[in-house]
Amino acid sequence: MLLSLVYYECPGLCTFVLNGLVAALHGMDWTPGNQFELLTVSINPRESSKLAATKKTTYIENLGKPEVAGGWHFLTGSEDQIKRLADQIGFGFKYDPKEKQFAHGSAIFALTPEGKISRYLYGVSYSPKDVRLALLEASSGKIGNVIDRLLLFCYTYNPLTRKYAVYSTRLIQAGSAGTVFFFGGFLAIYWNRQRRREFDSHAE
Repeated sequence: MLLSLVYYECPGLCTFVLNGLVAALHGMDWTPGNQFELLTVSINPRESSKLAATKKTTYIENLGKPEVAGGWHFLTGSEDQIKRLADQIGFGFKYDPKEKQFAHGSAIFALTPEGKISRYLYGVSYSPKDVRLALLEASSGKIGNVIDRLLLFCYTYNPLTRKYAVYSTRLIQAGSAGTVFFFGGFLAIYWNRQRRREFDSHAE
């Protein structure tokens, strides 16, 4: 699951976070509701479920994929529920009565099927590759295909750049394994042909 905490009447940052999610989904062939779930929760307890539904309609239309509607959930909650969720995932926010806005960070969270945080993706722009790898990591490779699992083996998250990057040691290991597999297959074919030739010569 990918979790995002925003508020629907936010005049700035939250819009960038949600737009970043839409851009990432545009670049992926995975669909919320199939390979993963997408959960967006308002940090403003005064916002209504009707407002959440309106915001959901807007972003599903922006995405242009109506099939995503079943897998992208826009929720609201009470103040206690929101605070408990935010505390559990380490998301800080505070209401500024002077500005009448919430001050908060910007990140999305990849969660395991057990609800544990697997990866934080910071900022307001999320590359489809990073989102895909974060979801693969959260699922322990249970979603995706063989190539996805190979990518997960060869890439690691770099906390300094806050992106996934090629892990050279694992890439060498994967290359070595591929070379061994290739030559092993070649030798197996060669030895099998040699045995057939010897068998045919003895038969004559």
